[in-house]
Amino acid sequence: MRRISLLTAAAFAAIATCFTSVPPVQAATKTVYIFNTTLSNNKGLGFCSTDNSKGCIDSVFVDGVELTQVATQMTADYTVAGGVYSTPCRFLETTATSCEAPYMVVYPKGGISATPTGSQVLGEVTINFRRQPGTDPTARVGTVISNGAIQSFTPAAPGVRDVAAIVVKPTLTQNYGVGASSCSGWSPAIEMCDIGEKATYASANRLVAFLLPGFRNSVVPPDELLEGCTRNADGSGCIVNVFDPASFGGWMDTDASVFGLASTDRLTGAAQLKIAGPHFQMDDVEYIVTPNPCPLTPIQCANTLGNPWGSTSTRVVKNAEPILNLSTFRAYIPAAYLMNSFGLTPAQANLTTLPVKRTTNSTDSAVVPTTTYTPVADGVQIVTTGITFSVPTMSMSRILTVKKGSKVSTTALLKAAGVFQAKKFGAITIATSAKNGVTKTGSFIRFSKKKAITLSLRYKPSKKSAATRTLQIVVK
Repeated sequence: MRRISLLTAAAFAAIATCFTSVPPVQAATKTVYIFNTTLSNNKGLGFCSTDNSKGCIDSVFVDGVELTQVATQMTADYTVAGGVYSTPCRFLETTATSCEAPYMVVYPKGGISATPTGSQVLGEVTINFRRQPGTDPTARVGTVISNGAIQSFTPAAPGVRDVAAIVVKPTLTQNYGVGASSCSGWSPAIEMCDIGEKATYASANRLVAFLLPGFRNSVVPPDELLEGCTRNADGSGCIVNVFDPASFGGWMDTDASVFGLASTDRLTGAAQLKIAGPHFQMDDVEYIVTPNPCPLTPIQCANTLGNPWGSTSTRVVKNAEPILNLSTFRAYIPAAYLMNSFGLTPAQANLTTLPVKRTTNSTDSAVVPTTTYTPVADGVQIVTTGITFSVPTMSMSRILTVKKGSKVSTTALLKAAGVFQAKKFGAITIATSAKNGVTKTGSFIRFSKKKAITLSLRYKPSKKSAATRTLQIVVK
């Protein structure tokens, strides 16, 4: 049974937003092996060289020690697995092109473990990645999503810098791994992942970094196919993702075992990200070793050295009830992207203006996630904790609260709904209703009745299409 949470704009939860890397400290030589997936859209993950100077790994450090590439996985101290995937994308004002989305999974030679020791320990990892070649605005490493704890992220773009730096530490993750359809890390089709009720293993020494040109644009133009693109066997792979350049430097991370791509709800404008994991953690198990009894006479047993009859190991589950798997999602949202998507400044983002909503079915746990909002330089940090996987839908979209009789500018309403950028494609119509006390005066909308209103806005997300966006308004 799948255990999926859908996090929307609140799912952007975060910690520190330090944008610099600590200079590495040289120490004993450590090695790394690069493993590439066989997916058809993998352009090839590898270290930069004279023949490959763009869209490649510039360097990798573990706890300040630079890793040297080797040709054999058996001899490597670490493995970086994944690929540089081709994904069609554009910005709202640019034409579609083939963009790069590097995906990297880092783990040690000793294999993954919930309690790593010795060679299994994976500390702080620094990945310096060179952006793809070209001067196209989307030829950038603009955002990152991680299954780990991001310590800092320095993005790269034409005219800014060529090398992006991601510093991340592994987190304890509850995983389910039974059968061919089980998933881990990023999954483009998360709904197809087979995730059972209880975790079958845990890991604290593996991390994932997924690099993207940006977060999705809140205007959400209609789906289009990249011209000349060859679709995958399942029909996917050529849909153009429309990113927002204002998200430059943003990031998300989670300790959930599986995550998908960030998206935006066309109707409500809610930013969302699907994550998944087992409903329950692995059992807390203890093994009690008991010496086998001596089969001889008491005198013979007393005169026997040691215990040649061996011992019996008994597996004991220490938790009387299953342990609920609670996850955390964190993100840093740049101020410009927050304004484009929700019409908010970092100081205005809170539980009232950008609340987390959780819907469940009757069999779900009553545990409700907790979200905190912290304004920081040029952005906001949002941290959501206590996320369960009884298939809840975690959502966050804008709620605008106004006083009865007040007038709100149409510009403020367009920004709150996340469609202000669409003005370049044509006029935006706001549906008024005398019955609901919503009337228009010049460039202002007046709200004259105390009630909750769903305001409809008709706009053009592209030159040749039309769409409706709704905005929740509370009149007090």
